[in-house]
Amino acid sequence: GLRDVAGGLLEDGEAPAEPAAAEESSAPGSVAELMTQLTDTAHGVAVRRVGAGRYIAYLPGPDGVTPGRLRLVGGDATPYADQVVQAIERAVDGDQGAHVMLVGAAQGGVTAAEVAASAHSSAFVVDQVVTAGAPSAHVPRIPETTRVLSLEDRSDPVALLGSLINAGASNRVTVVFDADRTTGPGVYVAGGRAADRAGHPELRAEIARIQELGYLAAPA
Repeated sequence: GLRDVAGGLLEDGEAPAEPAAAEESSAPGSVAELMTQLTDTAHGVAVRRVGAGRYIAYLPGPDGVTPGRLRLVGGDATPYADQVVQAIERAVDGDQGAHVMLVGAAQGGVTAAEVAASAHSSAFVVDQVVTAGAPSAHVPRIPETTRVLSLEDRSDPVALLGSLINAGASNRVTVVFDADRTTGPGVYVAGGRAADRAGHPELRAEIARIQELGYLAAPA
């Protein structure tokens, strides 16, 4: 079935996620800036504190590199998801009622959705997931209280497969964009720019919600 195929989405290389210490950081000013920070993340997970009780966890993939496309292979991504949860728990330790936005691309996006759907941690609450190029049709249903914003390149059939099957989910908004000749990690930044420019009311409301939660800086 689809879960058997998509469940084995892995990147080249399987370096473990680095221990995450929550860095102090200002909230990104746009979705494009959010994607830039994701693609600049060197390790499997980085957690940044962007406000009181607000954290962004960046998941570029288990090897810390964000490729332009996924490949379908056999494998188990569960160890990476476990490492992500443990890293967030370490980062928010001592901050009661911590809230988190998970941001991931490719395998990191699939894992972000997996964590939002199945992680049961008393240390943090997942408010929001932002994925780029991450087919997550095989992921168990994400709780209605957690929203998902997905950026999908129109030319990527693997990613589009997930977005088509997830169409109609009340807590998901998908932006399908044209990357043109952009390749590699720049595809995700291009998707962020497309989201920032788009005027669709549902998308504008989604971005405004993320701003209100404190994960994106509100425009001056």
